[in-house]
Amino acid sequence: MSDLNHLPLGYQLPENNFSKEEWIEYFEYRKECDIEMSQDEIEFWLETMEMEFKSGNFKRAQEILHKIPYHPDFALGIKRTQGLGALATCNLFLAKQVYPDEF
Repeated sequence: MSDLNHLPLGYQLPENNFSKEEWIEYFEYRKECDIEMSQDEIEFWLETMEMEFKSGNFKRAQEILHKIPYHPDFALGIKRTQGLGALATCNLFLAKQVYPDEF
């Protein structure tokens, strides 16, 4: 598990160059956003997101997207290409199970 004393792998890279305050905020998001979900819950949120998207409620669809646990390899790819900041408000529960030192 990562915290201020054990920063994620790649913390020194330019895309992850956070101030101490930004790291504190990032770890607060981890506590808030990384939520375990059953497959039924994931399917519910996927269906809800699709309905919102089809209705033109793109902001709400994006909010729902961030609630759904990201696939570990997808999250790792985003981290490597865009940095941890792009994942700050996303659900990384599954990704942290597979790559505990990356997030």
